[in-house]
Amino acid sequence: MRRGGFVIAVVVGVVLGLTLPRWRTSRALGNAREAMKSKDCAGVLSSLDGIEGGSEASFVHEARAFCLVQLKQWAQARVESTAALQLDSSSQALDFRFVASRELGDRAAAEQDLDRLFSLGRDSTSLRLLRATWRAQRSEWKAAIEDCDVVLAKEPKNLDALNVRAHAWHGLGNWERAYLDSAAQTAIAPTVVGLRDAADLAIPLRRLDEADAHLAAALALAPDDVDSLVLRCRLGVVHFEAPDAGATVVERGVKVCERAVQVAPESCATHRRLGRLLKEQGRFTDALVCGWRRPVRSR
Repeated sequence: MRRGGFVIAVVVGVVLGLTLPRWRTSRALGNAREAMKSKDCAGVLSSLDGIEGGSEASFVHEARAFCLVQLKQWAQARVESTAALQLDSSSQALDFRFVASRELGDRAAAEQDLDRLFSLGRDSTSLRLLRATWRAQRSEWKAAIEDCDVVLAKEPKNLDALNVRAHAWHGLGNWERAYLDSAAQTAIAPTVVGLRDAADLAIPLRRLDEADAHLAAALALAPDDVDSLVLRCRLGVVHFEAPDAGATVVERGVKVCERAVQVAPESCATHRRLGRLLKEQGRFTDALVCGWRRPVRSR
């Protein structure tokens, strides 16, 4: 009887030794999944502490990676997401590793994962826009435009995509398309900088009335904006150079440039433009003084 009891005890011990770790793992995974539903990352990481996961190892690493991203522990998040991807290359951990690499400033690794996300069909306007921005920063203008086109086909009023595409068109030397995207931005959300940029692009395209309108809107928002006033002086000279320009155009240009000189006394170009207009009015002495006046540096 004693020997039989001993054997039974050994068998029970072996069974428990084999089943308890599995039970513990199963319970931990269940607790982690429940915590994941409520995005309780402290609960997830606590449940998975010391758990390898067996056949569920990919989930264990992925869940840890998810929570570490939420906690902004980027280096460890990248380690866990890489471990998950080694077990399942299509795991959502790819998203987490991309975010971790980006936040760690590892642009090369982030771009590799971004390309993999696209190859897996995980497309989104935010990812497209990010890739467009990175491509534009490397002067890959055409590729940046292609990504922006996709974004704008879905979201025609996406200001960031319009801005990136405008810069890309500018980089390609296509002033007309750059202007159209810049003007579209100001129509959606007018800002002083945006309106001024649109005017700056409109001037060489001889869209002078549109340049006037953009600068008027910019100065309505910020009447003393130095750059807008200087640009308006430049526009005044361009108006004067038109074949049908009359005395009224010159007079208006003089007033605009005098105001610009007041707010930007250090601008040599503005002094020269004012002098040119004064000469046209026959004010030769004033024009000479203006032309030779040493610009005053602002303090």
